[in-house]
Amino acid sequence: MTDTIIKALWTALGATAVQLLVLLGTLLALVAILTLTSNLVCRLAVEVVGRRPYLWLFGWLGAAVHEVSHAALCVLFGHRITEMRVFEPDPATGRLGYVRHAFSPRNPYHLIGNFFIATGPVVAGSAVIALAAWLLLGPGGDTAPRSVPFGTVENGALSEAGRLLGHLGAGVSRLGEMIGNVGQRTWYVNAAFLWIAFSVGGLMALSPADLKGAIHGLVAIAVMVYLANVIALVAAGAPLTRYAWDASRHMGFGYSMMALAAVLNAAMALALGLLVLPVRVLKVLFGPAPQVHPADGSRPPAKPGEG
Repeated sequence: MTDTIIKALWTALGATAVQLLVLLGTLLALVAILTLTSNLVCRLAVEVVGRRPYLWLFGWLGAAVHEVSHAALCVLFGHRITEMRVFEPDPATGRLGYVRHAFSPRNPYHLIGNFFIATGPVVAGSAVIALAAWLLLGPGGDTAPRSVPFGTVENGALSEAGRLLGHLGAGVSRLGEMIGNVGQRTWYVNAAFLWIAFSVGGLMALSPADLKGAIHGLVAIAVMVYLANVIALVAAGAPLTRYAWDASRHMGFGYSMMALAAVLNAAMALALGLLVLPVRVLKVLFGPAPQVHPADGSRPPAKPGEG
């Protein structure tokens, strides 16, 4: 019996790594890409139009989506919201809003919820952008790739990389379709979509407090999955990898939304960079550039009981 348990403990480690890769690998990669591109869009936009015009023309919508997504997931995972500001710019800290919440560190559901609460803005922001594209620009083609089961960690990593690239490629195709059909839509429809994508896309990045909460939640998820695998191996002689693949097959639509938002953010960052470049060159040639302190839409620094 002891040998069986020790073998199960060891086998569960590999199974857990595979399952986390299947369930969260593409998601984490897209979260990282969206955080980087969102920060870039925000910084360049502030440099182009100035902090105050950016906040009141675009920032309020992006901040609202960011904070409401945090709050909605707090409710879903049973966290108690102690304080919330949807849009309250603070020049001293650069924050635009925040959600403070309390939870029980002994409740596994609360601990796992930290991951989803923290990453909520990139998922919710992507959903808002995708919904705006569907309502204003048309549904577009369904080019989201399907997952292919695998048996080893190495093949799993390659499969996840292929899935990520496939979704990003579909996002590029969708962006090309949007640009190609610009002339078929009235200018105010195009402008409305661009405003929504720019406002939301520039402020979906995870703050340091969000990243800390996501890491804590991810550790809790890993522990729970590992324990479930140990129990399954002892009781049934097989880990839960098959169920992880069954669950992952239902995530393609969400990944496609996030990939579209990532591609749009990258395109907007490129366009803003082309606007900023000549200004920077002139400043270098004719005078020192002023300091720019862009707003990042983040919540205040983490405090005890705050996620």
